[in-house]
Amino acid sequence: MRTLFICLLTALMVSCGTKGQSPSEPVQVMPDTVYVEVPTLNEERMKELEADVQFWKHQVDSLNTTIPYEDYMNARRMEKVKYYISICEKKPSNKKFFYGWIKRTMSEK
Repeated sequence: MRTLFICLLTALMVSCGTKGQSPSEPVQVMPDTVYVEVPTLNEERMKELEADVQFWKHQVDSLNTTIPYEDYMNARRMEKVKYYISICEKKPSNKKFFYGWIKRTMSEK
């Protein structure tokens, strides 16, 4: 029974393997590249967009440079010192770290 099954399976595989396109039929090749046309913007619209970009870039730059760097850093240092004071007020045993915290804060650039 097993031998009969193997023979039938082999015959089936051989018969399926011989079926296919004959060499005389032309093979159709389908390209896999898709071309998409991109609409181009006219020059006036491009100039408007460039002007908008420059305007908003200037707005962002002016906001970023409104406060001088040294003033910002000093305000930041003061906030950190206030924070360290609040830590020491909540837990007095942290006073031994206070000097190091202040020293580190003042050495930051």
